[in-house]
Amino acid sequence: AVEIKLREMHELITEAKVLTGVNERLHKALQAEAERRKILHNRLEDLKGRIRVYVRIRPLSSTETDRQCQTTLTKEDKRTCVMAIDPNKAGGPKSWEFDQI
Repeated sequence: AVEIKLREMHELITEAKVLTGVNERLHKALQAEAERRKILHNRLEDLKGRIRVYVRIRPLSSTETDRQCQTTLTKEDKRTCVMAIDPNKAGGPKSWEFDQI
């Protein structure tokens, strides 16, 4: 009985490793397709003459760090930034999407 359970566990571990590899390949393929879609989208936007919006989130300066200021904007992914919650105001964090951060 123990040997059977051990064999089943080894099979499950092997299957999990295979699924992890498949998942990694799918993730890479998704990233490649998202990048391809972005390039095609940008070409289309260029043809339409649309304006793109870019944002730069700078780190706190030494003066701000000395005053114990806190970062309010964080980069969530390649296109989204999130503003931290202000404890003095109601509501949750706010997020914006840009063409590039």
